[in-house]
Amino acid sequence: VYRFAFEFSKEKGQRSLDVNSGIALLSLLMGDNPHTPKLIEFLTQKSSVKVFNKDQWMSILEFTSVVSTDLSNYDEMSACEFFLFI
Repeated sequence: VYRFAFEFSKEKGQRSLDVNSGIALLSLLMGDNPHTPKLIEFLTQKSSVKVFNKDQWMSILEFTSVVSTDLSNYDEMSACEFFLFI
């Protein structure tokens, strides 16, 4: 469903999803994930991200699935963390 939401929601002919639509989808699809509120806060207040490409979108899912809520197993060199520094 998560992957489908990206493809379904982006504008026809575009390869990326605008950040506002992405935030709305994150809230809808992952609202019960403990990472979601902080991720949305980051995207709305501290990030210069304007769009999500498919790799970034899928990295968010991996990040929220793999990294513990206390970030104790966070690895900044991991492939799924790259989107946070854009």
